[in-house]
Amino acid sequence: MQRIYFFLFQKRLLWGVFSLLWVIGCRLEPLPTAPFDYTLTHLDSSFDKIYLYDAVQLRNKDIIATGKVLLKTGEFDALAIRLNRFGQVKEVAHFNSESTWDDEIACMAVDSLENIYLAGRVRDPHLIFRGIVFRISTQDSLRKMWHRMYPPPLSPRSTFSKIVSFNPEELTVLRGTLSGQEPPDSSAGFFRIDSMGWLRGCGQYFNYYDVKGAVLLKQQVIFGGVSYGLGTSGGAGTISRLDPLSCTIQHRAHFTEVHSQFNYMADIARGSDGHILAILNANHLENNQTVPTKPYYFRPYFIKALPKLGLPVVNDQTAYIALPSDTAMGRHSVSSLIGTQDGGFIYASNYTNHEVPNDFYAKIYKCSTNLGAGAMWQTPLKLPQTNVYKIVPLADNGVLLLAGRSFEVEINRIIRINSQGVME
Repeated sequence: MQRIYFFLFQKRLLWGVFSLLWVIGCRLEPLPTAPFDYTLTHLDSSFDKIYLYDAVQLRNKDIIATGKVLLKTGEFDALAIRLNRFGQVKEVAHFNSESTWDDEIACMAVDSLENIYLAGRVRDPHLIFRGIVFRISTQDSLRKMWHRMYPPPLSPRSTFSKIVSFNPEELTVLRGTLSGQEPPDSSAGFFRIDSMGWLRGCGQYFNYYDVKGAVLLKQQVIFGGVSYGLGTSGGAGTISRLDPLSCTIQHRAHFTEVHSQFNYMADIARGSDGHILAILNANHLENNQTVPTKPYYFRPYFIKALPKLGLPVVNDQTAYIALPSDTAMGRHSVSSLIGTQDGGFIYASNYTNHEVPNDFYAKIYKCSTNLGAGAMWQTPLKLPQTNVYKIVPLADNGVLLLAGRSFEVEINRIIRINSQGVME
């Protein structure tokens, strides 16, 4: 009888061990992970809407997203959000320059110590505008170190469109108009500040309608934009090379697709081989028309330029190369472009049909800078009811997309795309 009980005990023990191992084995299987796709709302009880315009990944893989926040009081503050590598919010901070003043942040730079600089414009209660720069520490917590306001003539009726850290001690601030909302009266320009925000020189002007994209190349700032009076009826895409130390724009090149009414640079980037990459948005005219059939439909054209005198194109096969473009929607434009380390580039195309409510989407493409090699992603990533504002590179060759529901409403969605063009 004892032998029978011992046998049954052994059997149950073995079955228990087997069951335990089976459960453990199941738990070792990877659990499904939700996509890194967050619409950031309800971050603070004082917030109404948030607008994210830029982001950067720190060395510890945290992500800092920045922009502006509309408070429930009706005022705007500068905004910074820290997320971990999985997209979960770790910290939220907003910063005010002066009581009841609107701080409208448009761009960001980061220095070698991972301090961030937020730039844009501030509006006082008398509707007078000044340029503004905040310096924010990212060590331990998001903390404002200082802010500086820059009155005219450094910021005449314009906003600070780009800020670039070109050496450990100094930054270049580029200013342009707000998406053409103000007269193109030569109010665009640039100047230098040090890491404490004090003016260090330049204060130069140029006849730009806006500034689109800026990259650093051996302490030279390469930036894009659009110039008035140089296109078929008002605009030419422009790439310029700026030497901040000598306060001179050394080289400038204008690009106009000859069959277009209006042209502007969507964005520029630096290729892995050192070339300058650009996409020109061209409002194409069909069959000798003088007014486009689709006035807000821009065809994207790829340009690959050499960063030397005159910024010439590499060869005839790298200028005005038409990129993929859907034709069904009423409004189309490319919004952002980055170069990748494997000889490619990624760009975002936004489509909007104003005749049909909630009918809009974005497509994200990855192509080789040798366009004859074809697409590097087998199919573009399509995001329904989304328009992408900016593409941000990550350390693992993935990217972040800063997006919103359309051009007109809040940009508060962050999406992570892996190196294969798949949402993670």
